[in-house]
Amino acid sequence: MGVDHNGQALDTHIENRLNLVWLKRDLRLQDHPPRAEAMQPPGNVLLFYGFEPDPLRDPHDDNRRWRFVWPSLMELNQQLQASGSSVFICHGDVLELVFERQGKVGINPMYSHEKVDLNLAFERDKAVARRCKQAHIPWFEARAGAVLRAAKNRHDSGKRWCRTMRAPRP
Repeated sequence: MGVDHNGQALDTHIENRLNLVWLKRDLRLQDHPPRAEAMQPPGNVLLFYGFEPDPLRDPHDDNRRWRFVWPSLMELNQQLQASGSSVFICHGDVLELVFERQGKVGINPMYSHEKVDLNLAFERDKAVARRCKQAHIPWFEARAGAVLRAAKNRHDSGKRWCRTMRAPRP
């Protein structure tokens, strides 16, 4: 089971069903479509960031990234403090953190950005999608840019990039 940075288990923080916003690389509150979408239905919203073991060990990610992520999360928590909220920060595998405790936590939909990154993240996201489907948890992934993940070809990538860059932001 995953624990947060205070050593508390994930399921001790939440009593009711909630909309889970899984923060990946986009660590901001404004202009964040998954967060905006999660806040539309009335209910509890939990912002969640997981320091996962595999990406932490991956040689493609160096310590500079992780030295940027932690202060960014602390800054988010400072911004959220006025509303009595915070980002739930934990260490562990996302599948374990979210789904092993799903029955106790009671997740409504889960929201995140698509992470267009290394194959490691893509394979993890495919596993998360399978588990969401099995657990009947809708997972809404917002495109973070013009890259179409798992595209069969790149024939219209220039047109797609132009459409994406010109699209209004929420």
